Amino acid sequence: MKQVSRKTTAEMIDLTNSGRRLQLLLPALLLAVSGYAQPYLRSGDALPDLAVGSVRNYDDTTLRLRDFAGKLLILDFWTVYCASCIASMPELQALQERFADQLQIILVTSSTREEVDQLYARSAVARNIQLPSIIADTVLTRFFEFRTVPTHVWIDEDGKVMQITGSAHTNASTVARYLAGEAVDLPPKREHRDLGDMRHVSLLNEGGGRHFDNLLQYSALLSKISDDGRYDGPFFDSGTGRQVGIKMVNATLSELYLRAYSFSGMKADPSRLVLETADSARFIPPESGMTNKHAWREQNLFSYESKLSPGRMKEAAGLLRRDLDAYFGYRVTVESRMVPCLTLVVIDSAKVPSSTGGPERAYYHDETGATIQLEHAPVGRLLGFLPAKLRKGLPLVDGTELQSPVDLALVIDVPDLITLNDGLSHYGLKLVEGNRELDMVIIRDAVEAGSRN
Repeated sequence: MKQVSRKTTAEMIDLTNSGRRLQLLLPALLLAVSGYAQPYLRSGDALPDLAVGSVRNYDDTTLRLRDFAGKLLILDFWTVYCASCIASMPELQALQERFADQLQIILVTSSTREEVDQLYARSAVARNIQLPSIIADTVLTRFFEFRTVPTHVWIDEDGKVMQITGSAHTNASTVARYLAGEAVDLPPKREHRDLGDMRHVSLLNEGGGRHFDNLLQYSALLSKISDDGRYDGPFFDSGTGRQVGIKMVNATLSELYLRAYSFSGMKADPSRLVLETADSARFIPPESGMTNKHAWREQNLFSYESKLSPGRMKEAAGLLRRDLDAYFGYRVTVESRMVPCLTLVVIDSAKVPSSTGGPERAYYHDETGATIQLEHAPVGRLLGFLPAKLRKGLPLVDGTELQSPVDLALVIDVPDLITLNDGLSHYGLKLVEGNRELDMVIIRDAVEAGSRN
């Protein structure tokens, strides 16, 4: 065993108390005095020039890790409560004996001297091991981040940390290949020492959200968030810019269900929703009374977010349906019903404007009054811009069957549907009120026990 060189006063402080000689290691003393917690050492970091006390099976009561420079150094962290750690000690002893000139294995435990003494008394395996053992360690353990044992730290001949790993690769084959100059694979052991309680702390919230980037797929339903902002639309990946989900912030139940059961041509149109529930007030905001409206919003607005892989975006609506069904418990179907609606029709095909080409655009502006502007766009796009006072709460249907895009500008800041139709007539179009068979979203109370919220 290599003899430890004599310590200087700069390296070790000796104190005498009532005739008892106490040895305080300088690095540990400085840490205790300053309260400073050093960062954990990682692969590639140089090991500090530490002198560590409370050593057994060594020719001194302290050892300095730098004394093993030029050798492969493996620190085996264990505790008296780890049966597999104790069972593997004879194998480590055999490795030490086989590669004695090139390898040094040191056992390190934070278990107390009393605990180790009790282990030695009952275990011949532990008692007969002759590897240097650091007992009641409070220094080395602080330099490496891990929670479970055995944990092995491989340190190369230059005193740099190679890897913090498990015990599986500390065997004759791997050690021999490393000492022969071959590359060896030492899988890193990554453990957060401050990992939250797995039984009570969500992975999304653990460590301040440090696992969020590991999420592959998720969906989350929340109550109203503490912000009055609203959003209903796609959720994009910030790195790729691709849509990966949907996001709804402070949405009503009606909006949530319409988004979940939307289909081509309907989108999230509240006029396509039929409530056959005992408590329809949950779905409809009060029209008056600011106090009542505020209370209603706090209780009946919800937020939702989902993330899927980009190739599975077609499944987003289905995922939202399953989440809503599982939490609220309503029975929701899409049924064809004869309902009153407003249908856009062609009354004079000669007046229907054709497009002059260019990119498709549909937008609202108010330079000459509130106006819908269509440029090389399907004529049905104008229906999405009609104000609520003109549509009378009725579903809007494009019944023109026009296939070609159009250009038009239509003033919509008008008092009634008659005036709006005067403007539409210039383009050979008209909104006609009448009954039509449409697909509707029907919401009913669950048969078993109604809503679960």
